[in-house]
Amino acid sequence: GIGPNLYYLNMMTTADRTVGTGSRFTGGFFSEIPGKNFYLDFSNVDENFRPRLGFNSERNLRGASAGGGITQTIQAGPLMETEWNVDGGAYWRQDGDPYRRSLSASLSLTWRNGIDLDLFAKNQRFEENNDEYYSMSVEWPRRDRYRRYEYGYAFGHLEGKAYSSHSVTAAITPHRDLQIAGSAQFVIVSANWDLHNNRSVSGRIVRQDNDWNGYVSFRQSGGLGTEYFLIVGDPNSRTFRSSVILKVTTPFDLRI
Repeated sequence: GIGPNLYYLNMMTTADRTVGTGSRFTGGFFSEIPGKNFYLDFSNVDENFRPRLGFNSERNLRGASAGGGITQTIQAGPLMETEWNVDGGAYWRQDGDPYRRSLSASLSLTWRNGIDLDLFAKNQRFEENNDEYYSMSVEWPRRDRYRRYEYGYAFGHLEGKAYSSHSVTAAITPHRDLQIAGSAQFVIVSANWDLHNNRSVSGRIVRQDNDWNGYVSFRQSGGLGTEYFLIVGDPNSRTFRSSVILKVTTPFDLRI
């Protein structure tokens, strides 16, 4: 890097007995100073590039992406902070056919009384599909994990179908050791009770369409000794499933 700027260049090659040799070339830079950031990235990946599994998700493309944002703190008046970001990119197949493109913009306004308003818009095309997505949310107080209220609305067209969604979230702390949170998008209610001494009990109830699921867990962790996790129910199931999971972790030193 040079000052606040970071420049990078990368080239990889692969050799496969079936498809032959392939290459991947990327480059760009990232710049960040207090209140401002900007990046530029370009890529060229040929069709025969075959890295090990999980290393590269896309090939047969060339293009670039860029974006940036500004955060400004306001010293006087009801408005305390503004933040906006713009990102975009365009990529083609190696033969020149369009592959994907996207353009997005976001704006965040925060007032001194704790109200935060977020706006987001994105337009993208992936091969033959055109998607549009717009969202807004109002939160108060901003980023308070123990006590906050939020309403969100999103709409657009995804994969050729109209999309809309409302969400309402609330988090309260009626007792210093008890936190309760709820969301109305899928009817989600969760609670956590801090028992001190690195112990806590938590639970969650979720409804999706006509399906219900819930679980209760006990945790003893964060100390220097053995940690215990006990879960009644399956947090990852769509419907309630009778199960009991116990996980015990014990640290030890191995000296050779």
